[in-house]
Amino acid sequence: MQGLRPPRGWEESEDVKGPAAELARFLEKREHDEPLINVLVVDEAHYLRNPEAKTSQLGRLLRKVSEYALLLSATPVHLKSNDLYQLMNLVDEDMFSRPADFDLVLQANAPLVKARDQVMTGRATPESLSALLEKARRHQLLEGSRQLAALLKHLPTAHELQDKAYTSYLAYRLELVNLLGFGLTRTRKRDVDEKRVVREPHAEPIPLSPPERAFYD
Repeated sequence: MQGLRPPRGWEESEDVKGPAAELARFLEKREHDEPLINVLVVDEAHYLRNPEAKTSQLGRLLRKVSEYALLLSATPVHLKSNDLYQLMNLVDEDMFSRPADFDLVLQANAPLVKARDQVMTGRATPESLSALLEKARRHQLLEGSRQLAALLKHLPTAHELQDKAYTSYLAYRLELVNLLGFGLTRTRKRDVDEKRVVREPHAEPIPLSPPERAFYD
């Protein structure tokens, strides 16, 4: 990212030279042509969250010449709502065009996110799920959701909520109701039980050569 991002002033003056400036001008000229890139994959995508930064500008230049975009980040928990909006706007500028609308979506989703967290951590009860889903259904953006109505019609029993396979399925159904579910997937470490890496460190004593020992001493 650091090597590709456009330098300051590349838009205002042709005197700003260099490979990164040439790349930026090339991408800008091609943004209305057929896509140059099939799938744009950006790792460490949280670095694109500030729309004023040149790294974000690079992301937008590349996005406009890409058919699809996949943003990956292992630190989304540190993102604020506006940061998340900027990343979602980068993925789909038409769907996420107004911050105010995005805030409304987050409000509607809040009970669903809480319900999923309860399900995945084993703290959910039929009563708590019913209260959260009813709260979600009262929001204007979810009042007509058939998937949400189906969940409320067939609430799980306390026994079912102790079944790992069932809770995974229930979490999946809650994600389908989530208004950001079509474009955003979040997996926490605590959600992953199968094939989790078990680390078994072994200390390997390596004797230092006389020059190495003299240096460390």
